Amino acid sequence: MSSTRKLNCRICLEEDNETNLISPCECRGSLQFVHARCLQHWFDVMHTRRCQICKTQYELEDCGMKPYTEWTLPQPLSDDWEDQLDFKCALFWLVFMSRITYVVLKLEQLLVFFFFFYFAFVNK
Repeated sequence: MSSTRKLNCRICLEEDNETNLISPCECRGSLQFVHARCLQHWFDVMHTRRCQICKTQYELEDCGMKPYTEWTLPQPLSDDWEDQLDFKCALFWLVFMSRITYVVLKLEQLLVFFFFFYFAFVNK
């Protein structure tokens, strides 16, 4: 029977099985273990990819897309009115251009059908 040790994540300090924790840098002892999700959150908050303790540069693997259940809606960068305005303008532009693209593609289909009909039946 194999037993797994209980260790603490150095970021969230929660106790967890050794199999659920990673050692992403050169730190040793109790400071070496961290949850991958905690480390990712730390990256997002601190905007650095270097361990603050041992100064090791983290080497990251791209794990692909998050599951759709973890997706979130886009948000403005801050509560500043300029960021809010930029976000709303970008969102409007995205919707507007999507609609224009849809209309152009529908017109193209209509023109193809018209020319096919014209050359097949009218122009005999």
